[in-house]
Amino acid sequence: QHSYSISIIDSLMTVDRITVNTIDATGQTILGSTNGCYTRKGDQWMPIPGTEGAYIKHLVFDNGGVLWAATTSGIYLIKNYSVIKKYDESSGLLNHFVYGILFDNDGNAWYSSNKGLGCIRKDGSFKFFTAADGLQGDEFDTQSFWKSNDGKLHFGGTNGITSFYPQDV
Repeated sequence: QHSYSISIIDSLMTVDRITVNTIDATGQTILGSTNGCYTRKGDQWMPIPGTEGAYIKHLVFDNGGVLWAATTSGIYLIKNYSVIKKYDESSGLLNHFVYGILFDNDGNAWYSSNKGLGCIRKDGSFKFFTAADGLQGDEFDTQSFWKSNDGKLHFGGTNGITSFYPQDV
């Protein structure tokens, strides 16, 4: 019989829970939580300014090194540990509750939400798809998305999986 023990080596007492993590190009860990994004400075976890209060669902870097944070209040773009842009319904998102973001081979950002799929094109324009366009439904789900080696995007939702080649839509 084995015995195990748990030792706390670090603590983030200001959040309910850590939801996602990633590592940037310099090797720095970035944590997403129920209360924003955090990065380590010295011996402390510090909030990334502008993300306080945001429930982080997914973190992903684009080809230019900008961190995209999918949240329940929109999409935050983070560079040098600071928010440089925020997308929400008022700036063109289909819905502010964003589950995940995938980049197609051309660098366009596809995101799943509670009201369908959206695409933020590299030129800044938006494209939207709902169940009326043939999706499995309008509502998608947490941590239910992936990109195949052949570039096909897959988003899981409450009624199944929507899969497509972005260049064909």
